This record gives sequence, C-alpha cells and structure tokens, in this order.
Amino acid sequence: MIKIPTRLLVVASFLILLAAAVIYGLPYFYVVPILNYHSVNPVLYSDTPAVSQEVFAKQMEFIHRRGYRVISLDEYFRQRRAGKRLRNALVITLDDGYEDNYLHAFPVLRKYHFPATIFVIIKHLNKPRFLKSEQIREMEKENISFGSHTINHT
Repeated sequence: MIKIPTRLLVVASFLILLAAAVIYGLPYFYVVPILNYHSVNPVLYSDTPAVSQEVFAKQMEFIHRRGYRVISLDEYFRQRRAGKRLRNALVITLDDGYEDNYLHAFPVLRKYHFPATIFVIIKHLNKPRFLKSEQIREMEKENISFGSHTINHT
C-alpha cells in the first residue's frame, strides 16, 4: 500500500475543490478585488502611500475599458449577504480622507460613474490637506460614500 503524505492530500483536496468552484461557478470562490488608495496627488508625499493623478486616471480608464462592474462597498456586502454571484466586480476605497481625493480622484470617478468609499480621519476633517465638509456633501450626491477610518490616526 502506498502511503501519501498528509500535506499532499490537503493540497490535492484544495486543488480539486478550487477546480470544482471554477467549473460550477460557486459565488464564494470568486474574490472581488478591493482597490485601496490613499493619496491621489501629482505631488507625492513621502509619508503617505500615493499615486499620481495620471496613474489613477489610467487605472480607472483600464477598469472602464475592460468592462469591470465597479460596485460600492455597501453593495458588495448586500450581494454577499444575499449569496449572489459577484462576477467581474470590484470595489474602490480610499483611506485617510485627503483633500486630493476630492481634487484629483473624484473627477475621474465621476467621469466613469464609479462609486467609491472614502474612510476619513475624523479629527482631520476641515484641516489643511484633508477633506472639507462641503466637499464631502458634494461627493455624497455623486455616489461616493464615507466611513470612519479612525478618530486621530495615531
């Protein structure tokens, strides 16, 4: 009798399960990408993960051209709770609530009618380099939602 190592059995079982998921299209095996950004700025600060507005615009154009269905984070959770298949979908989020989210990311998101969720640092609202209340109100009218990232980002 041939003894097969346990680790090999586990790997083989996983691969068979993964193949079945691909063949039968089980919804819980499709991973919806969640693209996370921080700063979208032509001036890249060294203390913040950032992407230039040109690169951000090219990425959003790619997503649009390839026919991805950009859904809000809320929609993602509603669909998952309902057990729905989320094929060819992705979510866009931004952390910290930098003002460049409004100045540079928002116009591109609006151009393609892409929803997004921005997680703001509560104590930084209305401060230099961060979102202002009126900017948030304007973005909310255009399918951008907001959540709390932290109170003070310590």
